[in-house]
Amino acid sequence: ESTGHFPPGFDDNVEIIGAFGHAKEISSGKDTPSGHWEIAGVPVLFDWGYFQDKENSFPKDLTDRILARAGLPDYLGNCHASGCALSCWLWVALNVLINACITSRKSASSQ
Repeated sequence: ESTGHFPPGFDDNVEIIGAFGHAKEISSGKDTPSGHWEIAGVPVLFDWGYFQDKENSFPKDLTDRILARAGLPDYLGNCHASGCALSCWLWVALNVLINACITSRKSASSQ
């Protein structure tokens, strides 16, 4: 935690040219949206609801309509997951697809 004092061994005879702060989270949610609200100065002090289902969080009829309207083949996620984890999964999936295409092209060109 912040004490307002310099750590042992640090020179305290310096001109401070920056600003710093220390905060403690108070929002009840432990999720990205409530964290961003809190960073913006609007702590979420109530349970604003979450998707209860860990997988298939959105109803299939809803996702089917969204995919049809957007002209998309599928979606990424529809589950409780970190955005970073989903990005990593997408990166791996794309690399597998790219490598498969390269292998297929090499195979076709050698025939």
